[in-house]
Amino acid sequence: MFANRCSIHTGTGGSPPAARGSARLVHRAVTTAAPDQTVRPEANRRATRPPNEETTYMLLRVDIEDRADHAVVTAAGEIDAATADTVADAVAGALADGYQQVLLDFARVTFIDSTGLGVLVKSHRAAESAGARFAVVHPTPQTRKLIRVLGLDQLLHIYDTHEQALADTD
Repeated sequence: MFANRCSIHTGTGGSPPAARGSARLVHRAVTTAAPDQTVRPEANRRATRPPNEETTYMLLRVDIEDRADHAVVTAAGEIDAATADTVADAVAGALADGYQQVLLDFARVTFIDSTGLGVLVKSHRAAESAGARFAVVHPTPQTRKLIRVLGLDQLLHIYDTHEQALADTD
């Protein structure tokens, strides 16, 4: 059985969104350890230390960056049933902080399953309810294709760059 651990590191300095222009950066990481198994690194996972009987893999890292007029949530790794809540909490936190635009950067997402896609829909709806805007930026070609095949591109705002997302007032 894997044991899940979540660590949250908050950067120093920064101020609440009302002060705008702050540089608050929050790191959230979900790791999985398999103490009773010898685990070999897979192509899309990197061991955080040399393999041994307690090899730990970074499944997902989420950074939240306060910008002058929006928040950027950057995900790196795998978004699945074990990690999706981390992304959902980050987006919900940015909306709760009063941001009118929240960008979810997917440039470093290596995998997403149906739970992760559900988080995208949930985040979009939460933003609409708050009178805010939620957009996915830098999706990988595989993620973009999956979103398109499922028809989620008709619901979600998907952009290649932050600039495109911020310029579109749709």
